[in-house]
Amino acid sequence: MSRLNILVADDESVIRTGIERTIRKHFPQHRIALAASPEEALQLFKGEPVDLALVDILMPGMTGLELMEVARKGYPQVKWVVISAYSEFAYAQEAVRLGAKDYLLKPIGKDTLIEMIGKLGEEIARENERIKDDQLLKRNLRFLREAVFARWASGLDLGGIDIGPFTENHPHFHLLMVRMESDSDTKLEHFIVENVLSELIENEGQGFVASVDAKSLLGLATLSGKGSLARLVEQLRVHLKRYLKAPFQVLHTERITDLAAVPAEVQRMRKTAASQVYDHYASGGDQAIDVAIQYIRTQYHTD
Repeated sequence: MSRLNILVADDESVIRTGIERTIRKHFPQHRIALAASPEEALQLFKGEPVDLALVDILMPGMTGLELMEVARKGYPQVKWVVISAYSEFAYAQEAVRLGAKDYLLKPIGKDTLIEMIGKLGEEIARENERIKDDQLLKRNLRFLREAVFARWASGLDLGGIDIGPFTENHPHFHLLMVRMESDSDTKLEHFIVENVLSELIENEGQGFVASVDAKSLLGLATLSGKGSLARLVEQLRVHLKRYLKAPFQVLHTERITDLAAVPAEVQRMRKTAASQVYDHYASGGDQAIDVAIQYIRTQYHTD
């Protein structure tokens, strides 16, 4: 069984320590945090992640039900078990209706507690495994989408793969290309561009970023009603000048509604890039020489 982070919230010291002692004896791998009040419990929620919360139904200041209501919104992954006296049993039933996994009646039987922790521990472990699998699947699908889109955008054959499902949430979009100029390894710069551009696209709408080659990245951005391409491009330049240690270019298209136009638009941006001077980051130094060389390369045929 995987290790759980368990929170026990009860204003009665004897209940808290009794539960802690039983869990530590039979499940030494679990971590236990104790709270004497709902306010203290909320503070603990903000610290360590909580997998399982055992909370007293009636505590001074806030009931266990109210604690559930407050914490469930911010911590939806937590499993809840309520502790109640027999006279408060109706509250316990209400808590289960609201989503608590179970309830413990005082005085709490050790065997009941052990069985419950074992059962919920297995359930949480299965869910965590499923979440990890889902995250892995989403990550792999994201990489597949970006690789397929980059290949399509470069004008290469997709071997029968339909590009439509990869962009079906983007009936219209702009393309943004960032190209870097460097003779050294650009892995770090690549990572910076991908993260900055992804975040800025999310600020203005939705989309994704695909790696075209070691020195080029392509962003697809579907702008929201308040989204601005000009603001996105300007912010991208500002951030990259601050963080990149290599000269770069930012190019973009007008609004695209026909997916078939993408390869030609990417080719157009590549041609534009060949005669466009690179930006360079503010600190100058050796990179300023790179920029000068690039300027000479692009302008040598003019007076």
